[in-house]
Amino acid sequence: MDLRQLRYFVEVAEVRGFNEAAARLHVSQSSISRRVRDLELELKVQLFERDPGGARLTAAGRTLLDRATIILRQVALARLDALTGSQEPTGIVSLGISPACAQLFISSLMKRVAATLPMIQLRFLEGTQCALLQAIETNKVDLALVVSPGARDTYMVRRLPPESLHHISSGPHAADGEIEISRLSGVPLVLFPRPSGNRDYLDRAAALADFDLKIAYEINDLSVQKQLIRDNCAHGILPFSAVREEVARGDLSATPIRGLFISRAIIWRRSRDCCHAWGPLRIVSKALSTMR
Repeated sequence: MDLRQLRYFVEVAEVRGFNEAAARLHVSQSSISRRVRDLELELKVQLFERDPGGARLTAAGRTLLDRATIILRQVALARLDALTGSQEPTGIVSLGISPACAQLFISSLMKRVAATLPMIQLRFLEGTQCALLQAIETNKVDLALVVSPGARDTYMVRRLPPESLHHISSGPHAADGEIEISRLSGVPLVLFPRPSGNRDYLDRAAALADFDLKIAYEINDLSVQKQLIRDNCAHGILPFSAVREEVARGDLSATPIRGLFISRAIIWRRSRDCCHAWGPLRIVSKALSTMR
């Protein structure tokens, strides 16, 4: 078993096809097929079920994928540690992020990192909070942007300034200051589905106000949420940064909800805090912490 076999295997698993993997890696399809087949013969297991629609992982393949991902991440981290001893940091920084935060932050973050670390390549893994915490635990990502993480011995936490949550509705209107969350009792809402740290927080806030949120839609895509609100199909609860442009255009209105805040944090493996690679990671972390 060698690293090239593992890279080819992981690529096929991610894109679910040998032709697609070959195109992404700029190698021949026969080369990828041969490497994966050699890996199967060495391990004496079938890793993929091949059919005209692509390639699907077997149970053995899914087990190997988890292990291979960790191995390749460790190799990438070792390379990054070695390279960051040079004058110009070089390598890959992997960031775990939720779909909603991805839409808010990725474009600005890539521009800022490109200006300060031109030799650093950013990679993103989107997922739920549970998936991102697991990705940190298993070294699949270097950093993760999450909502209100609990304390754990295995990772460090840099908390970002809290951002107030707003009641989002269709069209412009002049709101009079803040509103109580109880004003949303019976109001049809579009929210992020569970598992979600933000969703759990909203459910607890409503319970403290002695009512249950009326969930009309559960959507994990922020742009779809905003479209439903614009079409007056539902109302939303979001930070102002998520709707700044729409409010400026008059498409949506945003009214602060008294006492409700979203608390984000950047987390990383505790073992990364004392290694040379933390230099680039610190810059990425700092860039995230100053965005709104």
